[in-house]
Amino acid sequence: MGDCSISPERLSALDRNSECQRAVASENSLVEIRKSPVAFHINLMAPLNSRRHTVPMSRISTSQSSRLRRGRINAPDCAYVITFCTDNRAAVFANPNCASLMHDLFRNMAIAEPESLYAWVLMPDHVHCVMVIRPGQTLARLVGSLKGRTAQQFHAATGKRGSLWQNGFHDHAIRRHEHMDPILTYMAENPLRAGLVEHIADWPWIGGTWMEQ
Repeated sequence: MGDCSISPERLSALDRNSECQRAVASENSLVEIRKSPVAFHINLMAPLNSRRHTVPMSRISTSQSSRLRRGRINAPDCAYVITFCTDNRAAVFANPNCASLMHDLFRNMAIAEPESLYAWVLMPDHVHCVMVIRPGQTLARLVGSLKGRTAQQFHAATGKRGSLWQNGFHDHAIRRHEHMDPILTYMAENPLRAGLVEHIADWPWIGGTWMEQ
């Protein structure tokens, strides 16, 4: 991707209003989240069985059962850990300017849609995030919207062309009533496990918003 410096003209393509948004956003790093004793619960969270997601049998129709055997189903108010990669696993976000820009794009989306995007960790060639399906949504559309909008705004700001994200994504459903702290902590520790930093607090591309329920 090369240099990700942004011209003043292209900055106007980003609907940021950064200072105002930062002032009103209910945002904290995952490092702060993991220290909080407050459990984060989402009603109707589905149990986890690897990539195959299950919900209580009383809620599964015949058509849902068929889809469940094939893999992914979409349970409203179910939280997922999502992972998707850059195109060809290019280390786009090893460039601090690119990483900072994408981090801001994720932050702006979390402020605009706090009920859908709760947390993220930006890695050099991929992203981990926690998303929640709301009624009327599907997981594929939710992730597709996130990838499409961030790619469009990233290209508008940098003048880059071509695919930013690799097709597809990996999803991991979160167990019913599962405490979010260990999940967020594990996600936040990805840069540490990758040897990119010695302390989690040293990795600047971690963010999140959430709702206590």
